[in-house]
Amino acid sequence: MAIRGDSSTTAIVPFLLTKDNYEDWRIYMKNYLLAQDLWGIIESGNDVGLLSSSTDVGNLRKKNAAALHAIHTTSSPDIFAQIKKFESAKDAWNKLAQMHQQRSDEGKKVEIIEMTHFEGSNREEEDGMTEDSRCVELKKSICNGDWNAVKQFFVFDKHPLDTRIVSDRGYTALYVAIDAGQDKIAEELVKMMSETDLEVKSASNAGSRTALNAVAITGRTHLAKCIVQKNDKLLTIRNDSGRIPVTSACSMGHKEMTYYLYSVTPPEVFQPQVGNHGFDLMRWGMDNKMLGLKVKLPTTSSGEVRIPITDDQDHKEKNIEIQGVKQIYNLKLTNLYALEILRCMCNHVSTFKDQHLLDCGVVKAMFEATQQGMVQFVIELLKVTHPFIYHDRVGRNVFMVAIQYRRANIFNLLPGIHEAWKARILNRVDNYGNSMLHVAGEIAPDFRLARISSSALQMQRELQWFKEVERTVPEWCKEFKNIYGETPYEIFSKSHKGLVKEGEKWMKDTASSFIIVGTLIVTILFAAAFTLPGGNDDRTGFPIFLPRRAFMIFIMSDAVSFFAASASVLMFLGILTSRFAEEDFLKSLPRKLIIGLSTLFISIAAMTVSFSAALSIILQDRWWAIIPIIMMASIPVALFVCLQFPLLVEIFVSTYAPQIFNRKMKPWL
Repeated sequence: MAIRGDSSTTAIVPFLLTKDNYEDWRIYMKNYLLAQDLWGIIESGNDVGLLSSSTDVGNLRKKNAAALHAIHTTSSPDIFAQIKKFESAKDAWNKLAQMHQQRSDEGKKVEIIEMTHFEGSNREEEDGMTEDSRCVELKKSICNGDWNAVKQFFVFDKHPLDTRIVSDRGYTALYVAIDAGQDKIAEELVKMMSETDLEVKSASNAGSRTALNAVAITGRTHLAKCIVQKNDKLLTIRNDSGRIPVTSACSMGHKEMTYYLYSVTPPEVFQPQVGNHGFDLMRWGMDNKMLGLKVKLPTTSSGEVRIPITDDQDHKEKNIEIQGVKQIYNLKLTNLYALEILRCMCNHVSTFKDQHLLDCGVVKAMFEATQQGMVQFVIELLKVTHPFIYHDRVGRNVFMVAIQYRRANIFNLLPGIHEAWKARILNRVDNYGNSMLHVAGEIAPDFRLARISSSALQMQRELQWFKEVERTVPEWCKEFKNIYGETPYEIFSKSHKGLVKEGEKWMKDTASSFIIVGTLIVTILFAAAFTLPGGNDDRTGFPIFLPRRAFMIFIMSDAVSFFAASASVLMFLGILTSRFAEEDFLKSLPRKLIIGLSTLFISIAAMTVSFSAALSIILQDRWWAIIPIIMMASIPVALFVCLQFPLLVEIFVSTYAPQIFNRKMKPWL
């Protein structure tokens, strides 16, 4: 049973699924299933026919049970009652998706179907039952899979097949069978119905749609084929959200259903003059990674688009089953399709006049792509527009926006632009008199700074951006004042004042922590140098184990560790006594931190060697005791290195090899 509310439920989804929170529940549940490697069960089901061994079958059944258990335990009692009959996690998932189809593109959800009220004529039948009670019995028979009772109602009692048996939703028996997951009954009803009967829509608060549209959102392809064979006109009939069956299936992520419906839908439906079905199919297909949609976009003079789909057997991808490789392949293929669509669009908009580009949102899209760092999108649009003409609402061109949002991949395109155009771009000032260097002086958005681990490195990256833009812009920009009388350097100092303080605090806290470690090492090693293993010879005063190689290793490693730790402490003291000016964050402070960390790591490594050599001397080469002790002693040292070494690498790369700016861009525009 699905008794909910315990801690195990909240570990999956923090709330129970009800009729009002499906979209939020779906996101939590999908992420959980992906994390547990169970999402493949939802996508492909638990068909054991293709598996080669009993082990594979057992693993598949275990995964199906785990996914189904997660769905059951996070559902409210009312929802659980409607999905408990399903033994497949995929069927239960599709049932919930059908129950919660969105009412419109604005996000109004379709309520979960609760078939409780039925329509009747209130006239008495010969056997004493009212028509309403007969509809109740019919609904129960359909939900229980009793085809004989259903057949009795329509064949022998001669009731019309389009009888509405759920008054508030306008549901006929076919809709009830589809909703209840009784595919056999639904197929038999389709065979009995005429083409006109199949075109009857449900008309209610649940949304107006045909039976094919209702099936499309469930992903039951075999049932869709049965309906299409009876009446293919349903392929072009829209629901209340304006979607035809193929776009409904695509929006729900049902790949097999989408491939089939697209293959039988008339091509002219996807032409722009008919509606947005072609665009919707591409949009949902890209969102749901339907790579079987072989997007080929040859545009004609009318601007129509044709999206051919190959046979479904081409989409099994049996030869790309290695974990991780398939995901990379799909990602690259998605990017390839998106680029093909983009180039087709750019070829089409290249004929637009400047005002038309503004009116239809092309320029706005280009600036939004710049903010997101979508370099390929920006390149293709700049090739068909003039990069120095268009600007955003504050008068900034594409490259000023790239600087504002710290998008180096787009800023790096600047050296590849024709010199005449580049001059106009570099000389641009916005509505407030800000040049490119003024924009670089503004602090980066928080979400961009958050990508860098510490405030000191954030300040360093801001300085690197300012210096790079300073080297790029004309000389007049460096002392140019905006309408508020501020130079770029004044803006930089003003906007980064808080970041400088945060960077100073981080540097001092880090240096103080490492000084403590370095001081402890210096103290220990200084004492060890005068407390030699085995002591000294009373006659000569020399160490007893002086002739042994292990003793020389001990002395040398002790000395190296001592001097390295001393140098580390001095470098960290140098950080504490620094002035912490803006320019110091570019090279001076990071260099001191790099030297201090490097010498500290050397000291720790040498100290470990010294300790090992001392054990070897004392235990007289009894390695069975020496090795375990050394391994245990190395654990805290290894932990310290593992935790702090990434910081050293990050600081070194950020200081000496940032690799964010490229001045060798080949001409491209």
